[in-house]
Amino acid sequence: MTTPVTNTPDAASSRRIPLIPLGLTLVGVILMVGALITNNNATINVNAAATRVAIADRQSTRAIADANQSKTQAADFYTTQTVIPPTLTVVGQQRDSVQAQIELGATKLANAQATVAYIQPTLMYAGEVQSLLTDLEPVIYNQNAPQYQLPLLDVLVERYPDHALVFTVRATVHIINLDYAEAIADYTRAIELNSQDSLAYFHRGSSYRNLSDIERSIQDYERAIELGYVEPTIYYNLAVSYYYVKNYQQVLANSEYAIKLDPNYWDAYYMLGLAYYELADYEQSILNYTRAIELSSGNAISYYARGLVYYMQENYEQALADYAQAIISDPLYASPYDGRGLAHSRLENYEESIIDFTQALTLNPAYTLPYYERGLAYHNLGENELALADFTSMIDSDPQYHWAYYMRGIIYWQMGEPERAVTEFNRVVEIVPDLADVYAFRGHVLYEIGRYIEAAADYLRYRELTGRLDTVMQIRLIAIAVKTVISPQPTAIP
Repeated sequence: MTTPVTNTPDAASSRRIPLIPLGLTLVGVILMVGALITNNNATINVNAAATRVAIADRQSTRAIADANQSKTQAADFYTTQTVIPPTLTVVGQQRDSVQAQIELGATKLANAQATVAYIQPTLMYAGEVQSLLTDLEPVIYNQNAPQYQLPLLDVLVERYPDHALVFTVRATVHIINLDYAEAIADYTRAIELNSQDSLAYFHRGSSYRNLSDIERSIQDYERAIELGYVEPTIYYNLAVSYYYVKNYQQVLANSEYAIKLDPNYWDAYYMLGLAYYELADYEQSILNYTRAIELSSGNAISYYARGLVYYMQENYEQALADYAQAIISDPLYASPYDGRGLAHSRLENYEESIIDFTQALTLNPAYTLPYYERGLAYHNLGENELALADFTSMIDSDPQYHWAYYMRGIIYWQMGEPERAVTEFNRVVEIVPDLADVYAFRGHVLYEIGRYIEAAADYLRYRELTGRLDTVMQIRLIAIAVKTVISPQPTAIP
């Protein structure tokens, strides 16, 4: 049986380096709002919080009472003076004094009304709600007490519906709970109450990105910058959002500006490495990943990313070294095992690659591509049954992954099961009609089982896609022409 040479599909060729886990960004979000997540036995002085609310109530009540008393006194004084016959000497200086008292009473009343109006919607800016939130902080930001977090904030929102800060704090708790839609709703309300709140725009932008609404994310980040928020964090996050829409020039520009603001910001160097990788500028990518590693030596993700660049340069030994360092930095990080498995496969260290692919699957069962990669390693070791099992697992996880059908077709052909091989190749053609190699393989199988007209059609389709025919195909096409002249066959093509 003749097996034509074909390019082995390389799963790494289309692999994109992951962004920094969002959990790291979340820490920054919480710190910016001035909160610390407490995982130990946090306590709360509820009595102090209740006292502050009571003080606010007493202030409101006292202000109203004082205002009403001033109004009454002024009115009574005015009435008393107006009933005195103007024949007395009060018409002069006393009348002026009466008018002054009336004006003073009116002023006090206006001030009291203004105080009452101020206390209700903006009390926190006078320190009351802010202090209350500070007292409640150990519970609000304690992930071990989720049953208390939102109920407390719901009460505060109901009591102070016109305070932006209450909504921003509740939004932060929603982010902690990964409820980004609710976070967006609260940040939006905060912005309605305070349109100049740059932090609310910033955090809403991050929430939009977590819901894959990248365009709105970019809009909010840029609005925050317009309002004066020029911390390196926002330029880094803006770079991340631009990365998702593949605007790599903007990734470069915003990452570089973040570094201008903070030369030790390793995350921004990492983003530069990502952008240069996507632009196939591998030397610049390596330089920036190296700088990120220098600034954060235990940075597993940068070691992994630089290893992938070395892999793309076919510098497999250096790739192995970086993947190994990433694993040392974070033994539970699955991607470096997968990358190291690929590098071992390229160096034909198939046993080592199988060990690494297995570990990657163990650490991250949701990422199933190592099934396909391990299947290739088993196939190269001649373990076709194990290879078939892995390719089948890959298909179970992703029925559109055509390479797994492709490899199953090759193995069935090699195992002497041509009809099953044709079935697998047919599935590949359904998924990817323009994959040239599958027509070459299917054409050879069809020829060997005597389905010559169908084989010829596949060879001709291969030539249409590639512009060439190899020697075996040319000879077989001639043979088919001779055979069909001597013994015509049906022309049905599957």
